[in-house]
Amino acid sequence: MRQVTITTPEGRAADVARIAFGVGVPEVSVDQTRVVKSDGSETIKDRIEIDTGTDLAKAFVDAVKTAAFFDSDHCTIAVRQPRSIVSRERFAVLTRPLVEPATDLFQELCQFCQVTYGFIGRIFIGALLLALGILDDRLLLMIAGLLFIPLLPLILGIGFSLRTRQWYLFRQAILALTVALLLLIIAGIDHRVAEQPICP
Repeated sequence: MRQVTITTPEGRAADVARIAFGVGVPEVSVDQTRVVKSDGSETIKDRIEIDTGTDLAKAFVDAVKTAAFFDSDHCTIAVRQPRSIVSRERFAVLTRPLVEPATDLFQELCQFCQVTYGFIGRIFIGALLLALGILDDRLLLMIAGLLFIPLLPLILGIGFSLRTRQWYLFRQAILALTVALLLLIIAGIDHRVAEQPICP
């Protein structure tokens, strides 16, 4: 389930409503809001809101983003995930799984692909646990290490960014994957092997 709020310049509410009806959304809420900027200027904007299932929200957001009037300098899209929706829409439509708006996926992958202290620590600790489990043949340590290492979101970030041409996400995912692989190599080095004499 998703709650989608579109803010557009005044007079565009009817166009957004037509897009919503075109993808199957049964009703929209329309009102006007006063936007005050830091320089003191004020403008009136149209605000359109829908509460619907995730698949219809995805179709609606995709259609608005490709509309001729859409401009990210003057229009905003906010997607929220409410705990529940009680409306006249069928329950099967509201709870249809395995669909997610591209904006939600982009936001989640961008967060996963940031190289932070937490990311480095998680990768390094997971790699140490995995290496120790492999060296001592301990299955539980290997499982724990693999659970700590978040490589799949990085690979998904690369694939999604190439498909959608989001180069910021591509750069972030490549950097994060490179750092993760370097940490895995460093943490996986067995110092006991390095300490052994090469040959008598």
